[in-house]
Amino acid sequence: MQSFFNDADQEKELKKLTNTVFKIIIEDLESRYPYGSITSNIRKNLRDAVHKLIKIASEQNKLLLQFPAILAYFVYNFLQNIDLDELEHINEKLDDIQRLIERKNLQGLSFNTIKQILQQELQKRKSRSGEQKEQGEKEEGEQREQKPGEESGESNEQEQEGEESEGESGNEESRSGERSGEGEGEESEGGEGEGEQGKQNSERGQGTEGEGQKGAGEGQGAEDVFEDLERKINDEIMVLDLLEDSLQKALSVLSIGKGSGGGILKEVNPRVLELLERANRILTLANQVDLQYANSRGVKDQGGVMRGVTTGNNLKHLFKSQLILPDEIFLERYTNRALLQRAVESEGVGDFYFIIDKSGSMDDEMPNGYTAFENVSAVALASAMEAEKSNRKVFVQYFDESTTEPIDVNNVLELARVKPGGGTDMMVALREFMEYYNNYPGLKDVKQVFIMSDFETGYDKYTLEDFKNFAKSNDLIITCLHVYDGRVPPNMQEIIDEICDEYYKFNDYDASELFSVVYKKV
Repeated sequence: MQSFFNDADQEKELKKLTNTVFKIIIEDLESRYPYGSITSNIRKNLRDAVHKLIKIASEQNKLLLQFPAILAYFVYNFLQNIDLDELEHINEKLDDIQRLIERKNLQGLSFNTIKQILQQELQKRKSRSGEQKEQGEKEEGEQREQKPGEESGESNEQEQEGEESEGESGNEESRSGERSGEGEGEESEGGEGEGEQGKQNSERGQGTEGEGQKGAGEGQGAEDVFEDLERKINDEIMVLDLLEDSLQKALSVLSIGKGSGGGILKEVNPRVLELLERANRILTLANQVDLQYANSRGVKDQGGVMRGVTTGNNLKHLFKSQLILPDEIFLERYTNRALLQRAVESEGVGDFYFIIDKSGSMDDEMPNGYTAFENVSAVALASAMEAEKSNRKVFVQYFDESTTEPIDVNNVLELARVKPGGGTDMMVALREFMEYYNNYPGLKDVKQVFIMSDFETGYDKYTLEDFKNFAKSNDLIITCLHVYDGRVPPNMQEIIDEICDEYYKFNDYDASELFSVVYKKV
């Protein structure tokens, strides 16, 4: 195999990357396991596994060499599924997979493809084993059929010999007594000969029986060998599945939008791995929400000027023929943006802006297993996925006691940098939004603003009044989504009455519920 690491400098870089990733992984494990659990043997096996994983993944996908953080995230994801006591066995399987790739020249193929090749090889061996077994049974049957005939032939020969012996004996009896005595002597010798012949026949019979037992033993041995082989291949397939899942999760970070493949992915440190994990959770949830609405297909066209026919996944402009496709075909084409639709130029529709609460209460877990913060961030991202289909942008501004600057939602890594925590001061967020809107040229096309909060905030009438007048003068629609835990703050009604054009409330919510409101707009 032509390794990408034959060059001494490249091998040196690989070892350096291995050391960095190993350090991060071991620190993570030591923070989660009791003191002393990570033995010297586990550390050695873990380092070997890190080195092999980085090398295998890099040789299968050259792109990963440009983004060490993605490689590290791949290793991190893979090892999350492995028991520390199994590391030595996993290293053996990784060696087997590496040898298979080299032997069959499978460099550059996906782990799924390699798995399919292994499965086909196992199936071929099963077929050959079945054919050999059939042939063996057939030959054994033929031998059984021949055996009675052979025994009958031997019996006839013995009868003929007996008759000849009797004839000779009669002749001998008619001779003289002297000759008769000699005959008795010969008979005695003949008896000894018959004894020797019987002994030889007996030995032949035992030999045949022994050969039969040997053949049966060999057949059993072949079965055991095949079972071992099948178990070995199944183990390799299991590891290939883990490799594929871990790599896809890591690579998904490269496809989360504009700017996501920037300098941060060239860094390898615990902060980056934590960031990628949070980004991936938000991305996964946003994709679930977006696909859920794609699957429902119950969407009305929001108009616009038709400029021709194109392909994509904008449900608002699909041709009706696409809605009757089988589910699996529809979702495949939706994912690949290959559905037939009208090429529409939107009229009078602007960009979208989310003002999202990131106070400490937003770190609470919701029924779907994601935090409140992850749910509202996923709604913003799913909105960006939809808005992008009509060339519109989505921005988000987070707040607690202070506020962030506007973030392009397409850059999920920037969203992932934000952590919930602190108090709630919506007034700061409203004042800063007006400042941003006046000074950021990219926000001039924003026409729809969503405020997502539990509204547990202090307020002042002057800020509310200024914001209301500002929204009216800039033709902004303000939609308020109240996400709460069953309790309505005392000042909330005054805020709603003053600034919200539309108001929706959600208790024990998830991203799909929130998106049901937002989706109508985007």
